[in-house]
Amino acid sequence: MINLSHAFSQARSALFRISIERKNGLDWWGTGFFISTAGHALTAFHNLPTQVREDGEGLVTASDRDGKKEYSFKYVPLDGDQARDIALLRATDSQLPPLLTHLKIAALDDGVTEHARISFWAGRAVLVCGFPFNEQGQEEEPIAGHLRGDSPLGMDDEKDGAGIEKQNEWMRIVPDRSHDLPGISGGLVMDLETGLVVGVEWGCRRNTIFASELHRDRPAWPEEIRSLFVRLENTPTALCDRANSLLEIPSRPWDRAKLPTGALLRAECEAAVPFHGRGYEQGDLEEWCTDEARLGIRLYTAAGGMGKTRLFLEICQLMKGRGWRAGFLIGSQAAHATRDLWGALVDQGQPLLLVVDYAESRRAELASLFAAADRSSRGRVRVVLLARAAGDWWELLKREGNGVGDLLQGPTTRWHELRPLALTDADRLASYWIAVKTYAKALGRPAPAKAPDDLGALHYDRVLLVHMSALAAIDGVRVEGEQGLLDYVLTRERRFWAKQVEAAHLGPALEDGIAQAMTVVTAGGGAKDQRHARAILRQIPLLRDQEEIVRRRISMLLHEAYPGSQWIEPMMPDLLGEHLLQVELGRDDDQRLFDLIFGPRLGGHASPGAMDSDV
Repeated sequence: MINLSHAFSQARSALFRISIERKNGLDWWGTGFFISTAGHALTAFHNLPTQVREDGEGLVTASDRDGKKEYSFKYVPLDGDQARDIALLRATDSQLPPLLTHLKIAALDDGVTEHARISFWAGRAVLVCGFPFNEQGQEEEPIAGHLRGDSPLGMDDEKDGAGIEKQNEWMRIVPDRSHDLPGISGGLVMDLETGLVVGVEWGCRRNTIFASELHRDRPAWPEEIRSLFVRLENTPTALCDRANSLLEIPSRPWDRAKLPTGALLRAECEAAVPFHGRGYEQGDLEEWCTDEARLGIRLYTAAGGMGKTRLFLEICQLMKGRGWRAGFLIGSQAAHATRDLWGALVDQGQPLLLVVDYAESRRAELASLFAAADRSSRGRVRVVLLARAAGDWWELLKREGNGVGDLLQGPTTRWHELRPLALTDADRLASYWIAVKTYAKALGRPAPAKAPDDLGALHYDRVLLVHMSALAAIDGVRVEGEQGLLDYVLTRERRFWAKQVEAAHLGPALEDGIAQAMTVVTAGGGAKDQRHARAILRQIPLLRDQEEIVRRRISMLLHEAYPGSQWIEPMMPDLLGEHLLQVELGRDDDQRLFDLIFGPRLGGHASPGAMDSDV
């Protein structure tokens, strides 16, 4: 809430008087106010001289609040201005004050429904400011009040000429005092939450004040006036915009000079292996999305490296191209989403496909999401949960209240286990050569002529390991078994760190400290910002004794190597991040790294998130 006296002072500086007539030996006037430095102004239509109102053109004379300076305005007709009692003026006097005070105008976006508009405005505190005076001709103070919408849709009712009820599109303003005050007509109605003008005063009548709300599309404002409007935050449209920003179809650019080779293995990398081999799943998901059912929920489970993320990146792109809102739920923002935001996300006319990765760790968000989805009455909503397994977290979620448990145990929800992408040797070989071609181009290296002999091994059910094998072959490195493949990629990461350390002139032997840092970052799900990253680095056993400038450079190095929605993303894919934890904790003889991640002083698995201090 802005300061009332400051708001009054600002408003008064933008006001001017319009002389209307002489009545009972007294001069009567109305009010207008400037809205641009070019001399645009607003007043009430009924303040205009009779001839100007009848002709639809002409000049209007006015004076500043002290009566010391005369203004001449040209009336600019607008569609619907008489019905709304708004008049737009443009000053013709080139001698306007050099520091002309003008007021900013608030507006809701085009397309907002009347119900949403009324719901938004109702109850907001306002200041009605003009030149009110009493029957003795003495000027009064401005009027404070609040907006109210208390007719069927929050609008004032009246009867038309045929006696049929109709609803005006005016919001009531209820004043804090209830006697009529002439002279305030055409004055401004200021929203005290933002300090922005939200209406033009229509005159104190029947103990209420009527305001013609300023809308982008009613009346038809000239473009130069439309550009002066400021969209209020937290409007219904802005709320939908904020809700839709919870969605992302992640895409990471590839730069072989700045990124480690492991980035190629991430499904969202622009140079990742293209989507292939899941035609059945794609067709089934398309049919599910286009089904007439309003709401559908699916849980997909599979071990890490099976291609869950890659499949649903493809489906999101596909449905987005068909006019859907589609994407993955951004965890860093969704964790703080309000009930209203969840409601705005699911309750829109445009259909929604929402993918929630790592669903097993997001129970609170899912409960809020499904409660909102259960309440929704509008467009189709499809929610996909991705997880390693349907364990305790799933059973607990099915016992949630607020209708969530019933929803997840009903016909709306289905559980699918994602089959391996490459079931046969031929499937694996085809996927291998697609990866070889893709990676050779990304790395600027020649492709190997021969495929490995062991593609029939059980661990190649995970297509990610097939693609790791392709990377090793391009490098000319022969690896065996799952652990050999993971060791190979992790060694490539460490070589990249060493190269970046050397380029930054940080001195030798920092790779082990960086490995510990990435272990903690990965265990905690990332470093959300620079402050968080520096707090982590200060506690890394092998980096504690480094100078602060060195740790800051390491923070920047990791930020550039592992970019994303957070300052430093965890090492991905999951199989590689988990292997890093396994290797580094295996080297942790004194358990200092283990205690840093899991110890009681930091509070468990996600404990690096607690290291937020920047002291």
